[in-house]
Amino acid sequence: MERLIYLQQFVDLEVDARLFEMDSSYASEVVKRRVQQPNELGCVEHTLQRREPYAKVNLRQKDFGNQYLHHIALIAADRKNELKAVVATNKSLSQNDHNRLQVSHLCHNSYCVNHNHLVVEAAKDNLARNSCKGSHNIQFFIAGDEYIWNGCPHRKSPLHKHCILPFRTVEMNPGYNCI
Repeated sequence: MERLIYLQQFVDLEVDARLFEMDSSYASEVVKRRVQQPNELGCVEHTLQRREPYAKVNLRQKDFGNQYLHHIALIAADRKNELKAVVATNKSLSQNDHNRLQVSHLCHNSYCVNHNHLVVEAAKDNLARNSCKGSHNIQFFIAGDEYIWNGCPHRKSPLHKHCILPFRTVEMNPGYNCI
């Protein structure tokens, strides 16, 4: 149990309220200056030093302080209200409460700042996503038709977005019966 609490505290990145003063166009410029082209999963990774799993940007000259780049990406995507929900909910909950809200990376890539790969959810759901790490979407062809099996267990839940997983193609032999 101690390890679980430690992990939650490690990934529970506080949202700085100064961030809410930032407009989306400035946030978009901050992100664009610090990213590279999307990879095959659509991850837009930052180009900052990778000493820490989540990049912080120094915006003290603009009175925003040090901010997490993936939080700024949500501001750039006009998703400020989601970050406000994180702050509002977490004020009333203890640091160890697994219902605290966090920003999760659906792609499991802490360097990614693609706002489409970010979702606000409870810490317990964020931790549960670790079960998907290393999984794949399986792409296979039967009689010329393409089928895709999603390896994320969250795909079954209407309450959760499914994880973004890499594809692996499986060659099916002619006459293979998959039933």
